[in-house]
Amino acid sequence: MPPKYDHSDAARLGLLDPTAAITAADLTRGLPRLESLAGKRIGLLDNSKTHCAALLARIGESLVREHGAAEFVARTKLIYSRIAARELIDDLGGRCDAVITAIGD
Repeated sequence: MPPKYDHSDAARLGLLDPTAAITAADLTRGLPRLESLAGKRIGLLDNSKTHCAALLARIGESLVREHGAAEFVARTKLIYSRIAARELIDDLGGRCDAVITAIGD
């Protein structure tokens, strides 16, 4: 059975959970933006579909080369249709200043 997450997990990671009850405050609340990507560690979460890893690798390389990110950390979900494992989310959340995810095909 896939792991269950609750609204506090989404809030901790700065996500808006589409399965949770949404309030007007949730819709207007903005997440703090990074002032710069310079020196930041960027997580890249691949959903394991075709071409996603290649797309995210190019994005990661560009962020380092053109925007001064310190590095990118690439991770892959095992099954594209399932929620990412808690360990994977915790790893990215604990190691990275920002995370980008993409859907390939």
